[in-house]
Amino acid sequence: MSAALRAVAARYGNAARLYRRLWAPAMVALSRPLIRALPLERNDLVADLGCGVGAIGARLARRARGVVGLDVAEGMLKRTPPEVVPVAADIARLPLGDQTIDGAFSTFALQHCPRPGSVFAGVARALKPGGFVGTATWGTDHHEIGGVYDVLEELFARHRIPADSSGLKTYHDKVDEPSKISRFATNAGLVVERAWFARSTYTWTKAVFIGWATTMGPFGRRLAEAPEPVRARLIEDLHNDLAPLGPDAYRWTPECVYVIALKE
Repeated sequence: MSAALRAVAARYGNAARLYRRLWAPAMVALSRPLIRALPLERNDLVADLGCGVGAIGARLARRARGVVGLDVAEGMLKRTPPEVVPVAADIARLPLGDQTIDGAFSTFALQHCPRPGSVFAGVARALKPGGFVGTATWGTDHHEIGGVYDVLEELFARHRIPADSSGLKTYHDKVDEPSKISRFATNAGLVVERAWFARSTYTWTKAVFIGWATTMGPFGRRLAEAPEPVRARLIEDLHNDLAPLGPDAYRWTPECVYVIALKE
């Protein structure tokens, strides 16, 4: 495992408890367009690639024979529900036998893979003929703009919170368009059935948004580097500045990319 991937595993593994409470609900909501479109059948065995805490896999388990969840972050895997069979693995080196699964899906995990083509090659090998793979990734316009995010950006600037220095590397630009994902799938010998952009919606609650913004993601990583008195003042100001905002300010509509491909 590369140093970059170890950093991802450590970051997400250590944040598993917070992730399940603060971030997994957003991932479930933003994955719905893909999950609803998957050609899933009751007797299918499906692999969840980059499963995290298994929140999405657990929902698919209601419609399938079984779900295997693969992730490099063992801390995440310890929090998967019983419906998901956890496997610690790099999804770019898929530890599944040839033609052993009926389907696979990956939601907002491919941006952590420096070689997404390796993921698709492994999936193509592991899929049975007629099997499917579905992916959800961030589009080119997924950044947090408007409403509560403007408040957050202004506060970080006001308190002079430095840029993220964690060194956590992502590869959004490799997977941020339907054509890019489709090319990886086609090069692996799969047939793209559907590839599309969509703006999905997730509405935060104030408490969950504050929890996420101050402990997770790019804002949380930046805040972790600030001295404790600065963190405390910023969190207090965040509560105060968000108080006048109504529900519409908490609505997030990022651009997402969804792709479904089949193995003939």
